[in-house]
Amino acid sequence: MEQRLRAGLSEVLYSSEAQGRKKQVILVMGVEGSGKSVHSELIAQRYGLPKVVMGDEFRKTAELDNTELGIACRRILQEGIYADDELFWKVFENRFNKDDVKDGVVIDGAFRAIGQIEGFREKIKEYIGDADITVFFLRAPVWQGALRAIERGGRYDTPEIVLSRQNS
Repeated sequence: MEQRLRAGLSEVLYSSEAQGRKKQVILVMGVEGSGKSVHSELIAQRYGLPKVVMGDEFRKTAELDNTELGIACRRILQEGIYADDELFWKVFENRFNKDDVKDGVVIDGAFRAIGQIEGFREKIKEYIGDADITVFFLRAPVWQGALRAIERGGRYDTPEIVLSRQNS
């Protein structure tokens, strides 16, 4: 799998493939603008897996959900801060309750806090079951990632908000 990523830009942090399970969970992590979306899309296409972009899940929830969850997502996006563990897992659970990810998934971006990383294996087991887990971390200078995120020009990607996220 790692051969699909450009040499020197990534490293495989963890892989459980040797355990011989059939379902695949592939997590692509890195700073904003490091190429997670491009690489996640290539991996998803190659292995025929759905791709879940956690940032998109927060944006969708902020735009479509009028409950406390949607309000909380709007607040963190507008303030340029990352979700705390409780909010993160609520958005994660809403998305991973859907059937399209039950046989495996490529997750584009995700964890920004230790509590989120620590709970990952248990949540995958709960929502997907026994699965091979592979984690890629894409490296890029923070300034370059911030510049790319700002250039995308999304509603929540103004220079002030991107820099706030980078500093949190």
